[in-house]
Amino acid sequence: MIFQKDLREESKWMRSRQLELKEQQKRYPLFKLMKTKNDGKVVYYKVYRAEGKRKRKIVKPKGTEFYDILKGICINTKLKMVDADLNILENIQHLYRDISPTELMTEVYRDNPRLDIHDISIAVSELEQIKYEPSEWARAQYKMSEYKPEEKIHTTSRGLKVRSKSEVSICEVLYANGIEFRYEEVIYLNGRRIVPDFTIRRKSDGKIFYWEHCGMMDDLIYRRRYYEKTDLYTCCDIVPWDNLILTYDKDGSIDLEYVEAIVRTILIA
Repeated sequence: MIFQKDLREESKWMRSRQLELKEQQKRYPLFKLMKTKNDGKVVYYKVYRAEGKRKRKIVKPKGTEFYDILKGICINTKLKMVDADLNILENIQHLYRDISPTELMTEVYRDNPRLDIHDISIAVSELEQIKYEPSEWARAQYKMSEYKPEEKIHTTSRGLKVRSKSEVSICEVLYANGIEFRYEEVIYLNGRRIVPDFTIRRKSDGKIFYWEHCGMMDDLIYRRRYYEKTDLYTCCDIVPWDNLILTYDKDGSIDLEYVEAIVRTILIA
């Protein structure tokens, strides 16, 4: 079975091929090669534009310039083929369904909206029996925030206590995709103590991401703390377009498809 990850890897390779071909075009730019007969003798012309006009120049057949023009034509044709194939592949990715554990969990919940997503995630996890070998980073001890532990009233399928059902859902998606994370780890930025909701390590390259889930933006005090927190992140070059993930509750719940998209496009690489 082909997975989304395979399609992404193929797209990545094809984009690198595009760049290679464009670099080759710098060495062998595209010109037209025209073949005519003059007094019964075959004559080749290099056709190009200069000073806004169409011009032509006689080219010696089978010479260096002759074959350089042919190479440019071949590179241009190959680039068109790669562009077309990449467009098809990206369209397939848009339509393709992986049936990953998270996809299954989302579909079950969509068909059975009265069930608890937490219970569904436990069933899917046990059914799939997904096992990941944790890294040293995942096995290491870390300092978790002790702020209002009594508010951690929700439990993930792996026994982690969190503050909301939305955070449970995020944890289950991370579990299902083998993403390593720390919940409410105490860190220091510019000498100031800060507690991200999730500190995440991308396995492919070890890059650290911070994920803030904002569930009470209608509360003024909560919103002020959120702005202070994001300002501190920004001062330390932790920004949404690079290593900071921000999600929000929608009508008291979280969009699982959006969470899945974040995990697939950012945290699985």
